[in-house]
Amino acid sequence: MHSRALFGIFFLFLVVMCQGQELIQKLPPEINSVDLDETSPVVSRDGSRLFFTRTADPDFESTMPDGKGQWISGVKDEAYKKQLSQIYSEISGQLVTDPVGSPLNQDIWYAPIQDDTIRAPHHPGYPVNNALPNSLVSTGIHANEYILINEFYKDGSMYSGFSRVRLDENEQTFPEPMYIYGFNINASNVNMTMTQNGHTIILSINGPGSEGENDLYVSFYVRENVWSTPIHMGKVLNTPFQETTPYITPDKRYLYFSSNRPGGVGGNDIYRSER
Repeated sequence: MHSRALFGIFFLFLVVMCQGQELIQKLPPEINSVDLDETSPVVSRDGSRLFFTRTADPDFESTMPDGKGQWISGVKDEAYKKQLSQIYSEISGQLVTDPVGSPLNQDIWYAPIQDDTIRAPHHPGYPVNNALPNSLVSTGIHANEYILINEFYKDGSMYSGFSRVRLDENEQTFPEPMYIYGFNINASNVNMTMTQNGHTIILSINGPGSEGENDLYVSFYVRENVWSTPIHMGKVLNTPFQETTPYITPDKRYLYFSSNRPGGVGGNDIYRSER
């Protein structure tokens, strides 16, 4: 989950080549709203869609758990907002008085990419999105499969972890929780990347043995929908500072991640490790 208080306003950028130079190009207003955060960009495996997370949008998907084992779609009146405030307060462990403006209000969006142009984005409804925190962090193993933060269940419950979902123009499946042995975190800020065959997962978590804030861990495929206990990746990659948003290239040669360790330009910088 992403904190507006910590990170401020995010915008999504595209790295383009111009006369042999890499240039950063801000994406259009259809993607980058004026007052909201757009984070966690993920491009589909075939390059046809850009997924991202939008935070604190008043037009969020309203389907929420009713506390009786059901998901219900509610009108966003004061009674609805009061109930959502109670849910967010339970998740965060502190009082949330404005659920709409809360950093827990996160939905997944995607924009088609046609002729190297990013088109107007789409906002999937339930079950891909709901009134709980929703964020897409990686492509999955199969075509049109993606990995979401959090485990969601049809009885309305949510737990820390990750889920798999199939999402295209014709199909949206209910998220299927992933099982990672010994998954144990000390904070809610998590992220991950997965190789195309699903055999390796790189996790960014604050877990057992972390040097400081989020560290990088590796987990390996055991059997269908089951991965091994995360292993801390050591002090070459990890520091007492933050290592987050990992991305592993399709050939598994390079691992990119962000860190606020000393020696960077300032704040969080991008780092690359070669295997």
